[in-house]
Amino acid sequence: MVRVSPHRWPHVLFAASIAGVSIAILRFDLIAGRLYSQPQIGLAAALALLAFVCIGLSIFYPRRRIALLAVSITFLAYFITTILMAEWRFWHWTPSFLYNQTPPPLPGIVFATLLICFSVARLIGPWRIVALPRVESPCPKCGYSRAALITQPCPECGTLEPITPPRSLDS
Repeated sequence: MVRVSPHRWPHVLFAASIAGVSIAILRFDLIAGRLYSQPQIGLAAALALLAFVCIGLSIFYPRRRIALLAVSITFLAYFITTILMAEWRFWHWTPSFLYNQTPPPLPGIVFATLLICFSVARLIGPWRIVALPRVESPCPKCGYSRAALITQPCPECGTLEPITPPRSLDS
C-alpha cells in the first residue's frame, strides 16, 4: 500500500491541461498522419495518446472525481486549442464551424476514456491510498502512543512533554 499526498490534485489537473494543449500544439495528429500517410490514423493516434495520458494520471492520483475531471480537462484543452489554431477569432465561431472542427470519434473516445479512468482509479485505489501518512508521537519517557490524544500529559506515566505535530509529506 502506497500513500499518495492529498495535495497533488492541482498538479494532476495542471498536467492534464498541459497534456491536452501540448498534443494539440505539436500537431501530433498531423505528424502521425504523415508518418502513415493516412490522416485518420493520425487523429486516432492523437486521441489514443490523450486517453493514455488520462489513464496514467488516474494511476498517479487514484481519486475517481479527479480522474473524471482530468479526462474532461485534457480533452477540452485539446479541443479548444485545435479550434483556436483553426480560427483564433472566437467571435467568428458558429455552431456549424464548431461542428466541422469536432472529429467524429471524439465524443465516443471521451466517454470510453471516462469509463476506463474511473475504473482504473477504483481498482488502483486500495493499493494507492490518498491520505497523509500516519505519524506516531510516542511518549519520550514510557513510549506510549499519543497519536490520538488531545491533552498534553501522557495517560500512562503523566509526563508533560509536548506532543509533536504530525509532519506533512511535502516537507
